[in-house]
Amino acid sequence: KRIVCSSDATLCTIDSVASEALELVAKSETITRNGADPTAIRIRISSFPPNVAQKLISSIEEVDVDNTISLSPTKASHTLSVIELASGGAYILDLSQDIGTDDYSWGTASTTKSDRICRAQHKIAEVFHRYRGGMLINELQGCVAIDCGSSPGGWSLFLAEQVKCRRIHSVDPAELAQEVIDREAVSHLQMTIEKAIDTLSQSLVDENDKIGLFVSDMCLHDMPEQVDRLLEAREKGLLCKGAYFILTLKNVRSKAKATIDQRAAEQAKRLEPIAEEIDMLFLISNKPSERTIVGRVC
Repeated sequence: KRIVCSSDATLCTIDSVASEALELVAKSETITRNGADPTAIRIRISSFPPNVAQKLISSIEEVDVDNTISLSPTKASHTLSVIELASGGAYILDLSQDIGTDDYSWGTASTTKSDRICRAQHKIAEVFHRYRGGMLINELQGCVAIDCGSSPGGWSLFLAEQVKCRRIHSVDPAELAQEVIDREAVSHLQMTIEKAIDTLSQSLVDENDKIGLFVSDMCLHDMPEQVDRLLEAREKGLLCKGAYFILTLKNVRSKAKATIDQRAAEQAKRLEPIAEEIDMLFLISNKPSERTIVGRVC
């Protein structure tokens, strides 16, 4: 992430922002960590205010005389986010791997539209990319996970393939896609989450079998219910010490952004006594009425 600024707003030109953007692309860890050639990277630009994007595109095309990057509004591999502050006196730049496209890489694995189970899979992929600098995936490899409201199984498949959880309790009364059922690590509990918590509380007595990752993208009418289920699982001893959680908070009662943010903040507040490292994310993959909360149980 870069901050481009000047005490004299007239000195902070869009050309200087373009030069910083090119350097950011060339040195970005998301590009270089897998030995990718920057010339093969396709960049889309997202900006606020929106008119900054077109100015920056024009400037990059002039500054980038060697054509080191390719600008593409669709099928992009990365997104360059630009926020203008102080009426052009300062800009914030950030480059991230674009997981909202039909194809993106994750480590050495590749996921394409043809083998995706559902678009909700983008959400959990984006969380692992953004939370704690993308390092959470290494910490959770081999853990036991529970996926609440899992049908058709996109999140469970991601946990099996990318996080490499040794056991995934995939909870949903509905069916899972065959590709998910075929995963050895996936155990389909075809029941409600309330019943599943009761069932697992009786069987998960060994500390090594307890849940290290609690994820939920359930479609619930009330936002507090997501947090209720996590608290219930904790109270009944299902979670191991330091278990992580990823919850999609869905608001169906209001479309007002301020109201949605307020209600999401209230749920985060409920978790403060029992959790740490709490982060509220508004994912690219979230619907406007959704927020995603991530954290770790104390």
